[in-house]
Amino acid sequence: MHGLTSHLPAALAAVLALSTFAPQDPQARAPNSDRVLTPLLQQSQAAWNGQRYLATVDALAAARDLAAERFVAAVRAALPTPQPDYLLDEPPAAPSGAASLTPLLGTATLMPVESRYRGPDGHSVLRVVFAPRSSQVRATRIAIVAADEREDTEVVEVDTFAVLVQRGRTMTRIATVIGDEHLLEVQAIGTPEEDALALFTPESLQRLSQIAH
Repeated sequence: MHGLTSHLPAALAAVLALSTFAPQDPQARAPNSDRVLTPLLQQSQAAWNGQRYLATVDALAAARDLAAERFVAAVRAALPTPQPDYLLDEPPAAPSGAASLTPLLGTATLMPVESRYRGPDGHSVLRVVFAPRSSQVRATRIAIVAADEREDTEVVEVDTFAVLVQRGRTMTRIATVIGDEHLLEVQAIGTPEEDALALFTPESLQRLSQIAH
């Protein structure tokens, strides 16, 4: 990859950084994915060399879209799952494409990845959401620091992660920051708090950290 991007200006080459989000577990990789990505990088370099800059943009955008799709698929596979008596709902409708990306030279904005489960009673809900580069990270950190000041808030240590527990009248929100800029959040609506908190295991948090580094 370095050989393909060494002649591109830094601003263009930087967009390829999303490809580092590819899952580290070989079993989570899409078959022949490298053979799909490499021609796009080669096309972008050839277009750049030929001063066909719009074609360069198109090829780089396609490469980044592919990396974003791989990232979303890896995160979805790594999301923690509740005990077997919770049933997975149909996934929520997603916008066109696996990721919403800002213009090519901007910062990629990936849509949250969500799984929703129904409890044994058929009405209670567990929402498991991983939000990449979430705007809520700062607010969550502030709430963690100030947790002792609120009766409805608690912080639970799981391995090296500070897990925030916020208890409301209709919902319990449990969240932690992953890799400094991402958020894992579970919303428990009518479900026992312990079932939601059980999703925050050291293994699941470390797995998501590895994918989203």
